[in-house]
Amino acid sequence: MLHRYRGRWCPKEQQFLRHLVELQSEIEVGYSRIVSMTVDPPEIAAAFRARLSPLDVPV
Repeated sequence: MLHRYRGRWCPKEQQFLRHLVELQSEIEVGYSRIVSMTVDPPEIAAAFRARLSPLDVPV
């Protein structure tokens, strides 16, 4: 699943991404993955991802 988001600054996007993280294990059961694209620089996106996800998420 491809998800595009406006950036870590948007509260709506933060909430939606938290919901996707909760669903991640269920999505992987169906042999699918979540890919999120952002306008944030890579280092900011990586810091946000690390704070958001307890799972090991590849860069």
